[in-house]
Amino acid sequence: WAFGAAEAASDRLCIATNATIQVPLSAQDLCFCAESNGCGGGFLVSAWHYIAENGLVTGSQVNNTGPFGAGYCSQFSLPHCHHHGPQGSDPYPDEGTPGCPTVSSSPACPKACDSTATAPHNDFQNDKYSFEGRPVSFRDADAIAEAIMSGGPVETAFSVYSD
Repeated sequence: WAFGAAEAASDRLCIATNATIQVPLSAQDLCFCAESNGCGGGFLVSAWHYIAENGLVTGSQVNNTGPFGAGYCSQFSLPHCHHHGPQGSDPYPDEGTPGCPTVSSSPACPKACDSTATAPHNDFQNDKYSFEGRPVSFRDADAIAEAIMSGGPVETAFSVYSD
């Protein structure tokens, strides 16, 4: 939920500004500030409301990895681990195995940029990106396709049942 919203918001920001702003937004900021227990999951609508009301700082993946590299305000603090079921072809280790600690509580909501952040992304309050408006729900696949074509990625969720 947090990664999907941060990534979709980053892409929509780039599209809306005609590529004058190309930054990755922080899943760390969203995951652990929008919900009290981000590791336990979140809700798409609350994620988008958080972005609109508070903004997100820039951020990279754990250890400043990922396509944008280092220098952003708040990198994700937990390693990429496999959660929820069999690994299959997922190359990442299972949670609770070496390299993937079991997390019993969510990290704290970041209030300052990481020490590896560089200007202009090293000032937490001035590195916030937001949007005006409100989250929108779409009535059908055609409306979703139209939204993607006109504004970029969208985010969706669904319930998974054990039966």
